[in-house]
Amino acid sequence: MKILTTAIALALTPLVSDAMVLIQVTEQSGDVIFNVNGTLDLTGAVGPNSTLTVGTPSISPSNGNLQSVASPSGDNDRYGLISAPSDFGTGGLGVPDSVNVTTNWISLRNGRLFVPAGYTSLSPINFTMTFNDTTISALGIGNATEYQWTLASGDTITLSAIPEPSTYIAGLGFLAMGFLVWRRRKQKKLTTAPPAAA
Repeated sequence: MKILTTAIALALTPLVSDAMVLIQVTEQSGDVIFNVNGTLDLTGAVGPNSTLTVGTPSISPSNGNLQSVASPSGDNDRYGLISAPSDFGTGGLGVPDSVNVTTNWISLRNGRLFVPAGYTSLSPINFTMTFNDTTISALGIGNATEYQWTLASGDTITLSAIPEPSTYIAGLGFLAMGFLVWRRRKQKKLTTAPPAAA
């Protein structure tokens, strides 16, 4: 099932360019996973500004906030963004059950980007946040194609939500049923049509 989910996620998501971060939100085996990968070019970004304490790892879709790690002041650098969505859904505060940082992390809060203190442009960013026993819908994450944050360099951070493959399978099932009903009606019309006049 995980292989199918990964294949669908890759098929529905644009390829990663050299300097871009993708946040893929997927449902897998009853959990919601934020898989964050890419790099960022901070050239031209306003910052690093004075750092702030970044609180508990959490998401707040209705405020457009994603905090990946708890980071005390001094452990992060803050940069301004050219543009940021005001939200990525209607959900309130959601706290992940686990966060796994492989290399570097990012946090997005109040239209600002937070990175580890001393982050070097184009260094890899790779982490996951897992919310157990929930769905994308229950977390209140919007179903827009994607949400995008933009840096001065033109680099983007893109969030896209990809529902559980069963959602697609159910949709295909409905299409198949509709096709069968249409075909049956068509066949019924052909068998009950009056014979053609000679």
